[in-house]
Amino acid sequence: MVLAAIKASLAGHDRGDIRFIVVDNGSVGAAHAALFKNRRLTAMLGGLRKIRDEPVELQVPFESIQTTGRRVVTVKSAHEVRTVRVTHRWLSRHGDIVIKLNRNHGYETGVNVALAVNHDGGFVGAPDCADWQSLSDNGRRALYRSYCTWLTRAGGRPRNDVVLLGSDVRSHTGCFLDLAKTARLHPKIGLVGAKLVQQQAGGLFVVGGGYIDDPEPLHQTGWDAAPGPWHQFQNCSWLTFSCVYITRKCLGAVGTMDMRLFPYAGDVDYSRRAREHGFANVYCPTALALHQHESTTVVRVMRAMPAAEWIARTGESRRYFFFKWAERHVPWVKLPAGVFGAEQNCPAQRTGPVLPPAHPKRSPAQRGTKPRRARSP
Repeated sequence: MVLAAIKASLAGHDRGDIRFIVVDNGSVGAAHAALFKNRRLTAMLGGLRKIRDEPVELQVPFESIQTTGRRVVTVKSAHEVRTVRVTHRWLSRHGDIVIKLNRNHGYETGVNVALAVNHDGGFVGAPDCADWQSLSDNGRRALYRSYCTWLTRAGGRPRNDVVLLGSDVRSHTGCFLDLAKTARLHPKIGLVGAKLVQQQAGGLFVVGGGYIDDPEPLHQTGWDAAPGPWHQFQNCSWLTFSCVYITRKCLGAVGTMDMRLFPYAGDVDYSRRAREHGFANVYCPTALALHQHESTTVVRVMRAMPAAEWIARTGESRRYFFFKWAERHVPWVKLPAGVFGAEQNCPAQRTGPVLPPAHPKRSPAQRGTKPRRARSP
């Protein structure tokens, strides 16, 4: 899946403009060999050389909340730190980096580690969080802000924008170019999501919810061939992080992902925080990607832990998300009228093929079979 995702990402793009950071959340045995001993993947990345053998411990701070009280629950903003052990690092001829973590920390942690890596595959210059527990709330907040600044400017030079891409996503030709072009339309645009098409259902898995300021349902869905808002540029309340473009300016303001969420809602949380910092979440219908919905979660996450643990962790994550946002008003970031230009007035414009339903109804002639005769009573 990783090999196919990287291969599809190169279509329609200049190889020199793309640098891959592959994060492996603790695969072992055959899964590890399938990824790191794959000759096709090594050749595609221009060869891989191991940087160092000794593990590296990276302390990643993130924003969270604290709840106090039993009858009357009060919620206040807080900051935490998670120690992540990076066991192996490889560097390719093109500057691509492959990182292996000691265990499966989750999607949010993997993203945070990838954002922190330098061009040489290290984490040099990261603010020291060893004394995190002894700091006051203000001290932790200040250290977190310095960490966010380091994420955007390491070694005295600004870093590039990033695209978060799941291994179960196959981007269409020129997908990243359309995402980057949309991000440059206005300084307030911080996140841009692609149009995700589900192969399993033959339909559309639209990136996020809230084409209007509604209660934000989990996802807006519909057929790709049917008329609807998924053919127009939209200012969304949140975006799905299966394929999303994040500007470094937005990253420096919002910071890292909340690693207390499992296994979903991290994208909703980050999109809301981006809106709190004055950034808009924009849906780009011309950037198309094929999404094998929940394939990695069902196969790699749910089967890797007992059902009781899965239920407990997801339930706790939902309660945590509720307390974090239940009484927190998130402003709607408005963009100037006409910011999308002529693209906004072309609702039928789409990139890529229109997928038919998974099981379309066909006539006997289309199926190449003879029609059945009606049985006599």
